[in-house]
Amino acid sequence: MKRYFSLLALTMTGIALWFTLGGGAPLTVFERPANPVTLTQSYLKQGVMWRYDDDGVREQTLTVGTGVQFTDSPQQHLTGLLFEGADDDGRRWTVVAGAGLLEHDGDSLQLYNDVEIREAHGLGVLSTPTLSVDLNEQMATNNSHVTLKLRNSTTTATGLQVNMKTGQARLLSNVETVYEG
Repeated sequence: MKRYFSLLALTMTGIALWFTLGGGAPLTVFERPANPVTLTQSYLKQGVMWRYDDDGVREQTLTVGTGVQFTDSPQQHLTGLLFEGADDDGRRWTVVAGAGLLEHDGDSLQLYNDVEIREAHGLGVLSTPTLSVDLNEQMATNNSHVTLKLRNSTTTATGLQVNMKTGQARLLSNVETVYEG
């Protein structure tokens, strides 16, 4: 048995030398890639995050369909987002987005894929492709196309600032309103 393994080792060495020196197929050399392999560090399915004010009252709720964080990034990649909060007058706001990134230890939320802002009991819907939300300051901004649909009008603009504390939205430029009869 020992002689069989010695003969096998000698044969394998001979084959390797024949391929290397005899012009056969070169031996494959594996090199480490320039960028490290990205691995999933954590995965979340159907999660809810609550933020509380200084008095311990819940002021914001973020519901997530799925969330993934990779080993080489501090960002959390999210899908199926629903963000709810109230302004200082108690009006509830809802922000919905298909996807987003939670950054900076949960202080900043970058939303994209069909973002909509609604007052919970209001008739208006504000839609835009992207939105940056500062969760601490409760401010949302963008420089993208914005559409505000109310019962009898449609307003379009470029750029938006929403103060979620006061419930005020400000359209920044190229504002145009069309009233419907």
